[in-house]
Amino acid sequence: MSEFGDWIKAIRESRGMTTRFAARSAGIHEVQWSRIESGGANGRRDTILSMIKAVGADANEGLLKAGYAPLSEQLDPDFHDDTDDPGEIAIQAFYTGSPPEVRREILGAVAKIVREHQRSHVTHGKKAE
Repeated sequence: MSEFGDWIKAIRESRGMTTRFAARSAGIHEVQWSRIESGGANGRRDTILSMIKAVGADANEGLLKAGYAPLSEQLDPDFHDDTDDPGEIAIQAFYTGSPPEVRREILGAVAKIVREHQRSHVTHGKKAE
């Protein structure tokens, strides 16, 4: 199994959902759900997001486990994928050209930074958004 597959299956089962019900909720075929969950196939980002939403799980955590970038608007509301900033373009190019294991490391580091940032807002009396 894959990290994402193990994760989504555990959540699905903890919620008492069958594969059929979860797949229908996600708008995908049951066979496709099973193949992704078992690690026999990789889903496209939009499919992964549909699966995550179907079981009511955290989108960014699931995307990271599946090897995809988290939802950028949740990390930075001012982030735009159509950037002209050379630094952002270079980072996007590096990320896109990296093998999956490197992307997972990058995304794990980003997720850790985001969590620390959110915690610092909570500890300083501000509500994390």
